[in-house]
Amino acid sequence: LDCARALLLLESRPRMISQLFVLNARGDTLLVRIFRDDVLDSRAECFWKYFVNHKVVRNRAPSPVFNLEGVNYFWMRRGSLIFVVTSVKNTSPSFVFEALSRIVTVLRDYFGKLDEENFMANFLLAYEAIDEILDDGYIQDTSSSVLKRFILNEPVKIMPQSPKNKKGSKFKVVKLT
Repeated sequence: LDCARALLLLESRPRMISQLFVLNARGDTLLVRIFRDDVLDSRAECFWKYFVNHKVVRNRAPSPVFNLEGVNYFWMRRGSLIFVVTSVKNTSPSFVFEALSRIVTVLRDYFGKLDEENFMANFLLAYEAIDEILDDGYIQDTSSSVLKRFILNEPVKIMPQSPKNKKGSKFKVVKLT
């Protein structure tokens, strides 16, 4: 009975995320974070091929949750970025989408507008934030105010260039308050 109870407790834990990757609208991989070795390689290319093929054949994006070759894919588009999570376990879609939504919220809190240019300018900050939010594929903390104590990088704000000053840098380091 104790072993059965232990197994029941183990099975009731939220499932873990194997990989998280961020793609731009062209399918270029902007960030890959592999948490577990249960998926042999980064599945970003497989996802993108399926995504494009599905749009061409069916004239619409695939379902936000699908299984390909034994790997579960969960994806959401925010602005010009596509956030994708993979898992080989029977992970709850609501768990994954809540995690993705909170990751997106934290990234927006740190560097404002969530687009490819801002994401690339703040790549290290995004990577550090994801590392603090997810530990070995499990959600830890998603509060921006709590994460400020652990995230050391400062956000880089992209400033629009004036027509007069084309030679200046369009990146400016801004202290988060």
